[in-house]
Amino acid sequence: MAGITNLPQEIITLITDYLDRRDRHRLATTCRNLYESLLSLLWKEVFIQSDFPRFNSSLHCGRVAIPADRPVISSIRLAQHAHLVHHLSLDGPFSSEYYAIIFPQLHTLSFHLDTSFYAPCDNNHATFNHTSDTSLKAEQHRHRAGLIRLNPTIKDIIIRMHNPQPTADFWDAISTTLSEPTRLFISGLSRTDGDILDSFWKACNLFEDIHCWAHTLGDTKLVSQLSFPRLKRISFYSSDKFRMWFGAAAQLAWFKRCPNLTRLHWAFHSRDFPADKFREALEQESWPIMEDLSLDELDQQDDALAATLSRLPPLRIFRLRSTDFGPLVFDTLRRRLFGTLRILDLTGIVYFTSRMALDVLTECVHLEDFRGGIVNAQEINNVSRPWVCLGLKRLSTIIVSGPDASTSKNAYEALSRLTCLETLDIGLGNVGNWELSILVSRGMQHLPWSLEYGLGQLSTLTKLRTVSLVDNIQELLTDEDVEWTADNLPALEQVKGRLCVNDDRRERLAGVLRRSGILRVDIGRHQSKY
Repeated sequence: MAGITNLPQEIITLITDYLDRRDRHRLATTCRNLYESLLSLLWKEVFIQSDFPRFNSSLHCGRVAIPADRPVISSIRLAQHAHLVHHLSLDGPFSSEYYAIIFPQLHTLSFHLDTSFYAPCDNNHATFNHTSDTSLKAEQHRHRAGLIRLNPTIKDIIIRMHNPQPTADFWDAISTTLSEPTRLFISGLSRTDGDILDSFWKACNLFEDIHCWAHTLGDTKLVSQLSFPRLKRISFYSSDKFRMWFGAAAQLAWFKRCPNLTRLHWAFHSRDFPADKFREALEQESWPIMEDLSLDELDQQDDALAATLSRLPPLRIFRLRSTDFGPLVFDTLRRRLFGTLRILDLTGIVYFTSRMALDVLTECVHLEDFRGGIVNAQEINNVSRPWVCLGLKRLSTIIVSGPDASTSKNAYEALSRLTCLETLDIGLGNVGNWELSILVSRGMQHLPWSLEYGLGQLSTLTKLRTVSLVDNIQELLTDEDVEWTADNLPALEQVKGRLCVNDDRRERLAGVLRRSGILRVDIGRHQSKY
């Protein structure tokens, strides 16, 4: 230990920067010298859980106290180290002293508004005073607004909320204090209207990146009066309740007022999707520099969906969730996107066929991340149609083959050419047995992770860090297969999937992988061993 403490401070910081927060705290408790060396890192990110009473309410057991899962940092101690804090996360309500601290370097402020916390009360908390609790939660929003006003250096704000919702004063504090904030992450927004809603949109107008998951928002004319010139990235997820107020058409009208969008991730209630207006927005090039588009629950028939997507810009990243994906949509994606795509995620789309998946792999030369589909090894032709995406870093797809090992060897040969690959997932992923029964012919099997079937060709994948195998009841891996994996994939850090059926043998094979330096071995999707 003396050798470590004798190193220059800069070297100690570089070394410990590779550790997670928990390991840094453990290391700092070993001696005073290391604690002093790690002080700036220990206080860089601060997570504090309230010491107010916390309960779970149950119909059968009443109110059950929840013990704190971390020690409380006092406001005095926090103030003493405030100059070191870059990220502050407050879970629950706190006394006013915590909100009166100035943090000169504060970059990220996170609030978790957990309804399990209550105002302190007498009689061993056997009774609950609704009036004092309501007053407490309203007071907390005023305190949080005051904290923002004291710390104009804040760039990112994260809010995980429950009722009561933030007040207009809270959003006004953001608008009047922060000059050029970067990111607003907010979940649980609901029943917001009137002055509060107007203050919310004024605050949104300042950010570059908004991630919002909401239940209900009222309608407001203010959105049509704001231009949102700084907003570059939006992730917006709404429920079906939005159809009555700020529905998908109103959401789209907001997006169109963001001309500098580079990313739009949009999940909506499918029956409310304004297909014609969305296509019109694409035709009018409402987002001329858009690179990243994700659409969830876009359930239109194949021809209608193809028409909706017919004016897609030259995206680098595209993600789609749709139950009616078909050949017309795929041809549209080929024409519009195959020359530019870096990331394509079609996970869980049942009718994304093997030939479509192979077309992606043999035509998208710039592809770096591909997720979705089922690849039939019998359809792989490495001579006339080789895979061209040689820069691929992540491949998540199901590969199936016949009982003849020669077809599996074709799949392994194709994989062996992807020398930049870092993540390979050939397990079930998000596709279940019902979908497999539709897409996979009888007599086909998952690509065996086996030397007999061609595994040895993957020694070229020297950058491979994560492998996810099939998690089923078949005992496919031999001792030689596991030993080869441990010995011939030098960058491998994680292996997922059931290695075999027998519990004792599975543990023994997992031990072979761990002893080779693999950091994490998940021997079943429902259990993890470290």
